[in-house]
Amino acid sequence: MPAPTELRLAFWTELGDYVRNMNLTPADVLAPAGLSNYLWPREAAPAVRTALVRALVHGGLNRDHAPFLYWLAIHHLAPMTDLAPAPATEAASAGMSAQESAAALLLYVTPQATVDWLSYNQPAPPAAVVLPPACYGVVGDVEVRAQVMAAAAGVATEWEVRLVRDTALAALLRGAPAP
Repeated sequence: MPAPTELRLAFWTELGDYVRNMNLTPADVLAPAGLSNYLWPREAAPAVRTALVRALVHGGLNRDHAPFLYWLAIHHLAPMTDLAPAPATEAASAGMSAQESAAALLLYVTPQATVDWLSYNQPAPPAAVVLPPACYGVVGDVEVRAQVMAAAAGVATEWEVRLVRDTALAALLRGAPAP
């Protein structure tokens, strides 16, 4: 990701209304050096990761209306699924912790975004970039992974309530089409 952190943060925070309406697909993006420049390295700035979470939770960013930017957000948030403890320097900086971000993604985004985040699979370079929707392929049991994530993020009870309440999420987690 060649752009400075301040520019990436401004894009995701200050242009929120425009971001969700940028109906770009990966094929629409001019990328002379390839799409991997948008994907690697993964986002490391906690403030930018928080802005990505907010774009998914509050900004209406989704697969249908902004497929390229949705893909970028899911890609850069996917490493949080390991919920490794943040280094002390990261915990003290602006932005949500990995646990807070995971809780928001498990509880407050659309069912499709939750499943895409939990099942995201993109090989590291030099492997070829896997384009959507193939990159949202299920790796293992996504429902079990979601339960482990919910426990690690401290939202297991809330996650169970959402799972019972949200039939679309339950169907997607089991690999069935949403009702």
